[in-house]
Amino acid sequence: MAGSRRNSRQNHIALAQQVIALVLERGMSPGDHLPEQVFSQACSVSRTPIRAAFKLLEEKEILSWKEEEGFFLEIGRADGLTEAAHRLEDMEDSLAQRILSDRADRRIGDIQSVSALVRRYNMTRSSVLNALKILSRDGVVTQLPGRSWAFQPMFDTPKAVDESLAFRLSTEPQAILAPGFIMDIQKAGLLKLRMQELLETLDS
Repeated sequence: MAGSRRNSRQNHIALAQQVIALVLERGMSPGDHLPEQVFSQACSVSRTPIRAAFKLLEEKEILSWKEEEGFFLEIGRADGLTEAAHRLEDMEDSLAQRILSDRADRRIGDIQSVSALVRRYNMTRSSVLNALKILSRDGVVTQLPGRSWAFQPMFDTPKAVDESLAFRLSTEPQAILAPGFIMDIQKAGLLKLRMQELLETLDS
């Protein structure tokens, strides 16, 4: 279920970029109306995902919404619409990096709610969810029942580092001995040289 929701959000970003491509292709200008039905047909999707894509573009101030009228274009090609399309994913990645940095520095706890992160970073709920799903894809957080997210344990304590090293010492030699493993002699020699230099530095 979590994977399905993550893929859905990624699809909304891709669809939003497709909407921008259509806007540019049709030479639309700021103030032009974007009918949901027209764009759903052009993108071969139903109106529900188109509406989600429009709302994402509204959050980025690319579109605006008027009661009982629909969505309208706020910026055109001359205003940097093409660059805005490229920034859609970058903005979510940036928030994900901020969350990850705060977690690494222990500025936020192990369990976080979406609403708490919305308040902390002064971002929209959907932007926070997108960032969390990016971190989830990388195995940094997992979604708990309800609306909370849990960070996975970090290797930032002496015990965690020792346990990680013990695991590597038990598995990596076996991997080297596995059938089909071919040693890159040049890289192995370079690695050995670097390790010797490190040991000499520690001894000095």
